[in-house]
Amino acid sequence: MFARKYSVFQVGDIAILRQVTRPDKVWLSKPLKPGNFQGVKSGSISHDDIIGTRSRCKVFETSKGQFKFMCYKPSLEEYVNLTKRDAQPIYPFNAATIVQLADLNVDYPELERKQNGEYCLKDEPLQFLECGTGHGSLTLAIAKSIHSGKLLQEFERARVFTATRSGQKNLKNYQRGMYEDDVQFCLADSPIHWLQSPSTKEWIKNSSKNNDPVYDHSSSFLSGIFLDMPDPEAQFKDLSIHLKVDHALIIFCPSVTQILNAVQTVHHDRSIKLAFSRCIEFEPCTSGGSLREWDVRVSDIRNTNKEGVVCRPRVGTKISGGGFVGVFKKLPLTARSEPTETPSNQPINL
Repeated sequence: MFARKYSVFQVGDIAILRQVTRPDKVWLSKPLKPGNFQGVKSGSISHDDIIGTRSRCKVFETSKGQFKFMCYKPSLEEYVNLTKRDAQPIYPFNAATIVQLADLNVDYPELERKQNGEYCLKDEPLQFLECGTGHGSLTLAIAKSIHSGKLLQEFERARVFTATRSGQKNLKNYQRGMYEDDVQFCLADSPIHWLQSPSTKEWIKNSSKNNDPVYDHSSSFLSGIFLDMPDPEAQFKDLSIHLKVDHALIIFCPSVTQILNAVQTVHHDRSIKLAFSRCIEFEPCTSGGSLREWDVRVSDIRNTNKEGVVCRPRVGTKISGGGFVGVFKKLPLTARSEPTETPSNQPINL
């Protein structure tokens, strides 16, 4: 992990070129390839000049020498914000918060030795489902959280199933596909169609069932579900059966009305074994995660040629659209049984 992060630029890496005199001017390259060029202000920079150098260790100039650029590897936030998208993404800070709300805990793979001397995973691999129409920002956040579960290449501790339509390319290009093996892309019209696919049925069939109470149904195998799609409550009944007890189903919606519709669906349909936990709002802001970025720098005062400082909220940048997150937890099958006749003026215990 350390060697990969701090290695020199190699073929297939993504690079950011930042103008030295205007740090707010940046260009995200395509995967580095010999013979290709990255267009920048008033010229271009050859990929051949970048390959073999270290991040932030060389200043590049255009062919005319008018402008200088610093080259470095993008952070996950920069990569998501600068890549092209077919739909509005969940911005990185928001995606990280959603993953945090799911409370994912994936440990180093623990092995046990069988009688024949071979090793196998002591526990069943953790599996997560993510459905969205964005460009893979939430998929990347989940994969980053569970990546430690695949440190032993031959033993898979965790995996993400995703129906995100355009995120596969973005996942593959980030850090030369570091998280690509953690995710299985399954393009489907809906999560229900994914559940009916032969590969998913095989996963359910091979899931080892034991006496652990989290497996309250023969089809329970998911350790988390993330839905970024219209009308997510329409998927609750079919998906909740496959979720382990006390694990999270999380929805991301642009409007709080959509969260309310989901809460009402769970409240009125007692066959859905979910309990609403909380609703979180992401306020519109410049950095995502309800964070406000500030412009703090040393600058030259043009009229006096003296040195001054700038310290103010950054303006004129992109605005994250915000949204709402609803968190639901799986209940045992014995919970929320169909109520008996109860007078309308008496509450029903959930």
